Amino acid sequence: MGELIDDVAFDEVAGAANEPVWLTGDEVIRINQRLAEATGAQHRVTNPDLLADGVERPRREWVEGGHHDVADLAGLLLLEIGKASPFEQGNKQTALAAANVFLEFNGYSLVAPDVEPLAQLVDGAIAGTIPEASFLRAMRASAIPTDEWRIYQGEQA
Repeated sequence: MGELIDDVAFDEVAGAANEPVWLTGDEVIRINQRLAEATGAQHRVTNPDLLADGVERPRREWVEGGHHDVADLAGLLLLEIGKASPFEQGNKQTALAAANVFLEFNGYSLVAPDVEPLAQLVDGAIAGTIPEASFLRAMRASAIPTDEWRIYQGEQA
């Protein structure tokens, strides 16, 4: 995931105290481009308006909905990008990568189950077969402060 983060430039500084660093639509587009390059897939934005709406939902929830949990906001970002399918290919991968980048730039690491259970969870949440609240609970359980995760990894080495 580090190679995705290297290309995402965060020029803005969070405005309010403890406000997260937000991803922009252009940054999510770059994530999709990098994923497409890595797999040889075609990159094309098919619906920039849906992408903009999806990227904006976490910020709206921060301001209007009182969602101040970074893991919730990352989960909302993932869901909205995944549901919007704004790219020709790689929508779910892009949504997951964007949520991961968002978490990392806000001091958290996504410590998720193995690939198959994670894919099933993301697919179910995007399809609506897993309620949003349940998905956000799973995101909260899987987002660990990066400093704590590094300590844990060091103990396991």
